[in-house]
Amino acid sequence: MTPAEVTELLMKSKIYIDFGHHPGMDRLPREAALAGCIVVTNKEGAANFRSDVPIGEEWKVRKFDVDAVHELLKKGLGEYEGKAAEFGAYREWIYDQEKVMNFMVERIAERLGNPMWEKEEGGDERERLLVKIQKLEAEAAKRA
Repeated sequence: MTPAEVTELLMKSKIYIDFGHHPGMDRLPREAALAGCIVVTNKEGAANFRSDVPIGEEWKVRKFDVDAVHELLKKGLGEYEGKAAEFGAYREWIYDQEKVMNFMVERIAERLGNPMWEKEEGGDERERLLVKIQKLEAEAAKRA
């Protein structure tokens, strides 16, 4: 499939299921969430960690059981609007990833004694982002 075809399919979908190995912070679950999908994963690799895939635990399948997965999917489809809305914090977290990366790179550069920006430039924005990240992680942990 082309990237455009993947996007088109995700935009038409309500649920995205990924029971792969999740070797890192995978792109497709994030793209699916941004397309409005409920994201269902297993707990393999990075998907096991809240810091990599901060979705509710109900959407992370620990042990594959056809009947349990079937019930989860029925619930997601039957209550789609409400359940999809639960992914709002995840979508917000995804949108902030570029800012987070820039913030982290800046912090590393500062620790190495080579600041990329003057400390005054955007300092408030960086601190606001750090607080926001901590709040989002706390909210996600409460839902687990």
